[in-house]
Amino acid sequence: MASRIIRIISLTLSMLFAVCCMAGCFGKVIVQDEEHAELPDVDPEDGVEKTVTVKLYYRLTNEEYLVGVESGVTVRAGERTEAAVIRTLIEGVPPLTPNVSALFPEGTSIENTYYEKGILYVTLSKEVLDDSMVSSLKEEDYQTHEDYRRAVDEATNEMYLRRRLGVLSIVNTIAGSDEGSRVQIMVDNEGSGTGSRMSYETFGFVDKRAEEIMEPMGFDESVIATPENVVGCLFERIANKQYDMAYALV
Repeated sequence: MASRIIRIISLTLSMLFAVCCMAGCFGKVIVQDEEHAELPDVDPEDGVEKTVTVKLYYRLTNEEYLVGVESGVTVRAGERTEAAVIRTLIEGVPPLTPNVSALFPEGTSIENTYYEKGILYVTLSKEVLDDSMVSSLKEEDYQTHEDYRRAVDEATNEMYLRRRLGVLSIVNTIAGSDEGSRVQIMVDNEGSGTGSRMSYETFGFVDKRAEEIMEPMGFDESVIATPENVVGCLFERIANKQYDMAYALV
């Protein structure tokens, strides 16, 4: 009789143990959720410094055109490739690259870049609008008031030309390596880290209405230095007896 009671108790304990395991008494039972989000693909080079070859657009020295220069761009760990390309443009001309010049005032930097609906938004620091090229001119440094005004007009034209070509150098570099893409240039004019869209006039686009705000831009072929454009510049410099500038074009 006693052995029968022991067998019944043992059987009961075994059944209780099985039920507890199923109910999670001794730990949480992990069940795979059949509905789950797909993880994004991971770039094996993400977070690793690398070098990419890009055609960067710089100014054909002293002229109103841009020249494409094939150059290696170092993309730092954690840096967007587009940001690295623009940073390289801002930093200046690659070594041993004659007859081209940089376009951005000293101190200009990238505040932010991001993509939204196929448009690359680029926010530059307020230094991109530096006007010291004009404001540093002093009338007492010139023999006549007319000479001073002429110097101010020339400096103003040059400042706006550099601004316009600077914008187009970024746009053409980015859009040139990604056909069909567009770029929206903005400026952190208040130093707050937030970019604002500026008027076309601010960046010297004389073919636009002054009050219009800059829109996303695509590749602009009109500013590319073709052989015909270079020859035209050459003859113009010779006609104006600007032989040093003509020699640079040759």
